[in-house]
Amino acid sequence: MTDTPQHIKKLQLKLWLSKSPMERLKQTLESNGQLLQFWSSAHVVNRSRSDEKSNSGEDIKNFL
Repeated sequence: MTDTPQHIKKLQLKLWLSKSPMERLKQTLESNGQLLQFWSSAHVVNRSRSDEKSNSGEDIKNFL
């Protein structure tokens, strides 16, 4: 991200480093879990939309 001012970046780093290593690890693992859950649900939605298109013949109509 390039639009965050430098003084804000310094504050964020100071806050992050003020946490214990265990807190930082826990937060990282929770964030990764949430991100994995988001991508998994997005994949399911995308797959169901893809299946709907193939079942309705829309992909062939769009191809022609």
